[in-house]
Amino acid sequence: LLPSWYPVTWLIIISKWGLLFAMAILWSWKIALGLMITGYILSIILPIQYSMYKGILKKRINQIQLEDDELAQQLLGMLDSSPF
Repeated sequence: LLPSWYPVTWLIIISKWGLLFAMAILWSWKIALGLMITGYILSIILPIQYSMYKGILKKRINQIQLEDDELAQQLLGMLDSSPF
């Protein structure tokens, strides 16, 4: 169910950790650690809203529907019955 652009997120994640690692070695490990902790706290405080994920999943289910209508109906039923 992952969108087609999802592999790009791995490139961004690896780049982020590489940049933090380089910053820790070349500049200051305290600043790099502070940025890492700040990013972690912000991801807890400002998570991506479920409605955004729901829209992405519905688009993906519509793509799946072209190949397997029965599976798409089951997935839509699961998505619609979720408590969020």
